[in-house]
Amino acid sequence: MLHFAFGDGAVGYDCVACGARCCKGLGFALGSGELVPLLARAPRLAPFMQPMRGAVHVLDLEDGCWALADDGRCSIETEHGHAAKPSTCRLFPVNRLVRIDGVLIVDVQLSHCPLVDARTNPRTVIRWDEIARDLEAAGPAAMPMEGKAAPGAPDDWLAHEAAARDAAGAWEPEAAAWAAWRAFFDIDAAEVARLGEAVLPLYRLALPSLRMNLLTLPGAPPYPRLMQAIERQLAAGAWLACLSARAGRAPSLRGIAELWRGLPLMRELLARWDVRLTLANGVAPDSTPPEVAAAWATLQRRTAAATIGAALTETTLPAALRPLLLRLASDRMR
Repeated sequence: MLHFAFGDGAVGYDCVACGARCCKGLGFALGSGELVPLLARAPRLAPFMQPMRGAVHVLDLEDGCWALADDGRCSIETEHGHAAKPSTCRLFPVNRLVRIDGVLIVDVQLSHCPLVDARTNPRTVIRWDEIARDLEAAGPAAMPMEGKAAPGAPDDWLAHEAAARDAAGAWEPEAAAWAAWRAFFDIDAAEVARLGEAVLPLYRLALPSLRMNLLTLPGAPPYPRLMQAIERQLAAGAWLACLSARAGRAPSLRGIAELWRGLPLMRELLARWDVRLTLANGVAPDSTPPEVAAAWATLQRRTAAATIGAALTETTLPAALRPLLLRLASDRMR
């Protein structure tokens, strides 16, 4: 059984756009029935083939696979068609594969491949039926990871995620949370609305994958607690993507995923805005501006009597310096 953590035909890509990074130094694997047909088309690859248990592994170089042409395209594909490529290569960028309780969860590599909204006419649109055929051809060469759902997940948790995936196009971040964060960052409502218009259409495409990341992360909290907080976590991820756009980086699916992966503590603090948190004691790092260090000392005292959001919003720091205080607090949550 397959579960797709992205919409059917919702995202697409152009292999050349990222410099064909997945064709450089990573190697690839072949299903047992693919070796002889591939060598009939590319016999010079034979010295680099290593038959192993379950699959054949193929070495390639940091400079690029031997089939990688100067234009960034796969020469096997251009000469013999897409179906002639090794199945694991055809799967890219849909090779984030996790098997849980007999179900293969199929996801895209949001943070590695420059995926785009399929409505922007990319070279290739990712469709479920094509990926299912490629997975069948790859067999053991697809090499899924073994994973676990969050502790306490009900038997129908994937059905719930399928419903959330199918409804992602209408998702809106929690308005009260965005209003509170807007006040802290001192951004006017009109600008937040413009940022949302630029970011949210792409963010909704990433939403099912981000949910799956939370629910299958090793060491994840119990499922009931995750589900209680998941909307705030998703709203916080969208807010960080808006801040990135405000700083000058055009929204992208890869950028959204990188922020999600790279700022988990800040996202967690934003999601717990209305909670009293204990902050680790200690002075700020010596590279901290003096006024931020002073605000940090005040914040540590204030959180004993107020939620973290209230304590942060009461700061007298200029708006440009407030995010530094937020970073200090997020790194020292208990």
